[in-house]
Amino acid sequence: MNKAYLTFWEFMLPVVTLLIFIPFQLQAAETNKYLNMSLEDLLSTEVSSVSRKQELLKNAGAAVFVISAEDIRRSGVSSIPEALRMAPGVNVARINSNQWAISARGFNGRFANKLLVQIDGRTVYTPSFSGVYWDVQDLVLEDIDQIEVIRGPGATLWGSNAVNGVVNIITKQAIDTQGGLLVAAGGTLDKSIGSLRYGGAIGSQAYGRGYVKYHKTGQMQDNLTGAPAGDGWDSLRGGFRVDMESSARNAFTIQGDIYKNKANQFVAQLAQPTPPYVGSVADAVKASGLNALVRWEHKASEENKATLQAYFDRAKRDEVFLGQYYDTVDVDFQHAFSLNESQQVIWGLGYRSIKEKIRNSFAASVVAPNSRSNVYSGFIQDNIELGSDALHLILGSKFEHNDYTGWEVQPNARMTWSVDDSHTIWAAASRAVHTPSRVDTYGRAVAGVIPAIPPFIPVATPVYGLGSTNLKAESLIAYEVGYRTQPNESLNVDVALFYNTYDNLRSFEPVPGTANVRIDNKIKGYGYGAELATDWQAQDWWQIRLAYSFLTIKLHTKAGSTDTTSITTGESSSPKQQVSLRSSMTLLSNVELDVWGRYNSPLKHRNAGALVPGTQAPAAYTELDIKLGWKPRENIELAITGQNLLHARHMEFIQETSVQLIRPTSAVRSVYGKVTLQF
Repeated sequence: MNKAYLTFWEFMLPVVTLLIFIPFQLQAAETNKYLNMSLEDLLSTEVSSVSRKQELLKNAGAAVFVISAEDIRRSGVSSIPEALRMAPGVNVARINSNQWAISARGFNGRFANKLLVQIDGRTVYTPSFSGVYWDVQDLVLEDIDQIEVIRGPGATLWGSNAVNGVVNIITKQAIDTQGGLLVAAGGTLDKSIGSLRYGGAIGSQAYGRGYVKYHKTGQMQDNLTGAPAGDGWDSLRGGFRVDMESSARNAFTIQGDIYKNKANQFVAQLAQPTPPYVGSVADAVKASGLNALVRWEHKASEENKATLQAYFDRAKRDEVFLGQYYDTVDVDFQHAFSLNESQQVIWGLGYRSIKEKIRNSFAASVVAPNSRSNVYSGFIQDNIELGSDALHLILGSKFEHNDYTGWEVQPNARMTWSVDDSHTIWAAASRAVHTPSRVDTYGRAVAGVIPAIPPFIPVATPVYGLGSTNLKAESLIAYEVGYRTQPNESLNVDVALFYNTYDNLRSFEPVPGTANVRIDNKIKGYGYGAELATDWQAQDWWQIRLAYSFLTIKLHTKAGSTDTTSITTGESSSPKQQVSLRSSMTLLSNVELDVWGRYNSPLKHRNAGALVPGTQAPAAYTELDIKLGWKPRENIELAITGQNLLHARHMEFIQETSVQLIRPTSAVRSVYGKVTLQF
């Protein structure tokens, strides 16, 4: 019996034991709204991320998973990254108290760049490296309506960087957040969380809300010593949203946020120009920003709709090795209409302008630190009904021009077949690209320093990792098939299979005659896997949700490459297997118990010990979260949540680069209490 098999049953045993231990006679006389929803109701949830228009989840031609507002509340999570652990095919790894590595279908990392993340249609990736700083996406969780997670490419509609997935975080309309909300929480890791939100009517056709939130998190533990890791953080933010209807055909949304963060990190290796040439630094990262979004929706008829959206996003981030300041202006227009009785067309145009300013340091820098880049795009997609309403062919493509690689074309073809009300089959073939970022193209990072040896070598010589202006876009060709079925009223099953081929992936090639390396496109390969999501309504008062994912990635270098590290890093950046099992029970009319078990197979990091001596690659881990909630009154909820209860600490990830390495830390067992008051 191998170790992986034992570890899996170590995961299953405490979960199954706890479920059996709960006395069934505590069955509620009146269950809550969430558990009263039938699986048919859940499948009738509408999603917009697959086709950029509302459609039923059960008919979507993609691997899509919806995390509802009730899922977030029942799970007891305190952040968006932790909520994303519910989705199959998504790997969430906590690096330290304020940093996460999150990706879909592989290639995870601190600077993961193949997952597009949006909040209400506003892209939140950082232009410098096309990844996401998750610590500044600290929304009021009670204001989130749902999180739509697409595994697989979404570039035809959403553009570059939607390579392996799209996360679309959708907040509630202002009309759904009327009155007051007060949230107060605190515990061992999440030291204090406080949110205050109030919504009200503005005239007869408009509703608005405003909010303020403070979040303070304590320190995790150093992976080697178990001592406090010096990585606590705190965040303060506020914002508003106004929704109005000027007529039956026109609706407007205006919203905005402002935030300020301070996040601590311990940089284990920071290159220096003087002896000892490398040092450790306790760094206080300061981040701030603001954004404003305006959206106009015009409905000429149910089949003819148009949307015009514009937003401005300003962000600043200061770290010891780099400062980033950028302003983004984005304008997006889309129009959906019926071409005839059997064809529905959606098309759109977009423009994005990004103004960047980089503060360089010895350890990391960008050539020409002040710049402006532009992206122009258009897309079209045709949904064709083939003979009957049950069979649909979807054809479309994105056409996008960027300043680094010029024009990129990202087509897709999808087919959905609703066999009957209980069975849906879909298949897709797509192309998506990740375009080079500013750091990829013009960046320089000091990976080490060759000491001075007077009188022969009078000064120390930096060893650089260099960007390249000749980079191509990383490309993906994806083939997917999926099957959704509801064999009876109490069970729903969703299965997705995929095969991905990658080309022009980033490699790090030694520069002849020097100790430097330069970024190139000399890696290609493939990945394949399977994802399963099931909902089982065991009783009216008891729901069980299982998610499982399997992933394999194989890479190899192309002719002329001498890269010796990137293949192992890419192949081992995400776990081969993940399991999530959630149980939601309403024990009494006002008492809820939620149990969540998780299993991740090990990561085989290429050189964990070389980066930080003594460090081992992250092992397989099994964890358990439990939330107990009580509603003494309809408008008050008291809850206590225990997280990572099976172990005092466990490591989930090691940063994938040795440049400015953040010392590995361990996620810790924690508990926090929460009071939610509506008024």
